[in-house]
Amino acid sequence: LIPEMAEWMQGIRDSLDVLCLQEFYEPDLSGMQGSTRAISKALNLPYYYTNPIVSDSIPGFMSLMIFSKYPIH
Repeated sequence: LIPEMAEWMQGIRDSLDVLCLQEFYEPDLSGMQGSTRAISKALNLPYYYTNPIVSDSIPGFMSLMIFSKYPIH
């Protein structure tokens, strides 16, 4: 994560139950280990959901992403 984004996340970490991001980019399709894992861990939001849009023109996927403190059913 870029330093500015990491600093912003630390400032909002304790006030979040849910975070929704549009145009979320995940470069790693093998289990969402890159950006997804970093944000989930940094914000203490262990549950996440996305419906990935995969394209041949870019590696990984771009999509809406929901992170949550609570299980998403």
